[in-house]
Amino acid sequence: MFFIALPYVGIGPTTFDLQVRFAMELLEEKFKLPSKEAMLEEWEKFLEMKHKENVPKKHIHRIDNGRAAEIYAEDLAVTANVFKLPPVLFKIFERVLLKRDRMNYRIIDDENFEVTIP
Repeated sequence: MFFIALPYVGIGPTTFDLQVRFAMELLEEKFKLPSKEAMLEEWEKFLEMKHKENVPKKHIHRIDNGRAAEIYAEDLAVTANVFKLPPVLFKIFERVLLKRDRMNYRIIDDENFEVTIP
């Protein structure tokens, strides 16, 4: 069973696409998951990190900034050996979170974008 589109905040459709590609690669046995023990150890480290960041337990699933979204997406892509999302998406996501304005974004390349007034 897979949970697709679970993150509370994040780069919606692109993250969901990456989650589906991860699931498909696993179902096609193109990679194997770590042992249960290794996954539980990684989970404990994740919880410890969230605790140090003073994140309440009820919010540990949130991907609420560009860097967290990028780390999550990169982990999925590297684990499943699929292409990574371009950094520009996380930069736009971070700007939208900070500014909350109604602007248009044009992607120039994998690293850069420009903002225009609609």
